[in-house]
Amino acid sequence: MRCEKRCVPGCPGYKVDRQGNVYALDGRKMRPFVDRSGAVRVNLSIKGAKHNVTHYVVRMVCAAFHDSVVPGRDIAVRDHRYRSKKINHANRLRWGTQADVKKKKSRCRLSDSEKLQIASLSERGVVQHDIAIRIGTSQPNVCNTLKRLRDLGKINA
Repeated sequence: MRCEKRCVPGCPGYKVDRQGNVYALDGRKMRPFVDRSGAVRVNLSIKGAKHNVTHYVVRMVCAAFHDSVVPGRDIAVRDHRYRSKKINHANRLRWGTQADVKKKKSRCRLSDSEKLQIASLSERGVVQHDIAIRIGTSQPNVCNTLKRLRDLGKINA
């Protein structure tokens, strides 16, 4: 199965696929890096620029697979189920505003089955960071969920 690659507007010669992989001018897959905020970025050599230019992969994927930026909706918003900044799949992204991001953060809740899965993984000795990655949430959210479950007596302390 071939992966669809699309050109990135504003980055001539570079392409991205639906999984968030970036491809260079010569077709090779580029190596992204994670910045201090946890966002995935790549260094691009843009014709006419003195130095390499760093781009957010999330914006590149959104620009390639979704309509161009709508005025007032200038940031790429991740789907609430996959808040990890490392997941940049086209079907998990859309253009939005900062208010959309804040609204999603306040609305994001774990289902009862996810809470039980967290408890089960924790009792088996899986560390909170790994649980968070498996569930698609943050480590503090896993920690708070385990505290609430202990307080309610649903899991052993």
